[in-house]
Amino acid sequence: MKQKKEPIDIPATIARVEQFCRAQRQRMTPVRRQILSLILAYPDVIKAYDVLADLKKIQPNAAPPTVYRALDFFVAIGVLHRAEALNGFVFCPNFDQPHLSIILSCRNCGTTYEADAPAIIAELERFCREQGFELQPGPLVLRGYWQECSEKQAHHCCSHGPKH
Repeated sequence: MKQKKEPIDIPATIARVEQFCRAQRQRMTPVRRQILSLILAYPDVIKAYDVLADLKKIQPNAAPPTVYRALDFFVAIGVLHRAEALNGFVFCPNFDQPHLSIILSCRNCGTTYEADAPAIIAELERFCREQGFELQPGPLVLRGYWQECSEKQAHHCCSHGPKH
């Protein structure tokens, strides 16, 4: 079953991030605040070039380093997860609490969902240690299909007969 995400209350989330920054003795600059508001408008995977394109609509001479520095800042404090398997970033709704999670990403609709999974992550870490492999910190990204997307995909693929 496809997980339903609650819509992000952008002003409230920015206020939470600002409070979190103060608690971490980090600075939320006006540029970071502006970039965060652009990031929060994306429901799923966030690509740096999309954020840059949106920022250029507001600040025509915005440069890539500005966006990359802000993204790196938000990754460093845990507000974003760098999801290399998805070639982008995913907002972490639980940035202000310790957690171990898995990001589920649908190949069909692009929807992502971050699921708290401490027992599964602990088991994977144990398995990796036994193999002499160190699991990288951060959420694990699993790509696949939500059940309803998989059913739509199967119906779409199979309803037109064999492909030649």
